[in-house]
Amino acid sequence: MCELRGSCCTTAWDDTCVGLVEPECGRSCAEHTSEPTVYEPEKWTYSDGSPVPSNCYSYAQNRYPVSGVGQDPGYTMGLRPTSAQAYLFEQYAAGDGLIPSSLTELCPDNRTKIYMYANPGSYHVYRQDGDGTWSDKFGFGGLAVPTPDTGDRPQHLADQRNPVEAYMCACNHPLPDQLPPRQ
Repeated sequence: MCELRGSCCTTAWDDTCVGLVEPECGRSCAEHTSEPTVYEPEKWTYSDGSPVPSNCYSYAQNRYPVSGVGQDPGYTMGLRPTSAQAYLFEQYAAGDGLIPSSLTELCPDNRTKIYMYANPGSYHVYRQDGDGTWSDKFGFGGLAVPTPDTGDRPQHLADQRNPVEAYMCACNHPLPDQLPPRQ
């Protein structure tokens, strides 16, 4: 997208950029559901109480990890931003097919609203489930948990240095009835 239309990565992610994602990158929600996500911690926890190994970005998209590895923004393009590249997280997520949004803007096709927070040291992603509540999952060892809403975004305890914040709309990938095998 950056090569095709540089302003998508340097100026603004506008309607033209959104319109180019599917035909140019082949990213759409066509093969997924238009049903809003539901907070279902049992689909992220094995019967012994241990978590399904996944990261916050995969959880926010309601997607189990591929080959036991949670995806980071840019995974579909073979990219992975370093912690020093927090400013690229929104662009990399857009390259994965997520649509830039805002807290108040409705996501098209019942896509899932996610909130991304990044700084030079780390990042975290939260999702807004269909009932309007927020939830998240910290790293491979964390459980899916509800997250208090502060009114404008989910409550977070992340480092406040040089933050990059973004709202995105993600496809809702329906989870299979069976948990992924342990790795």
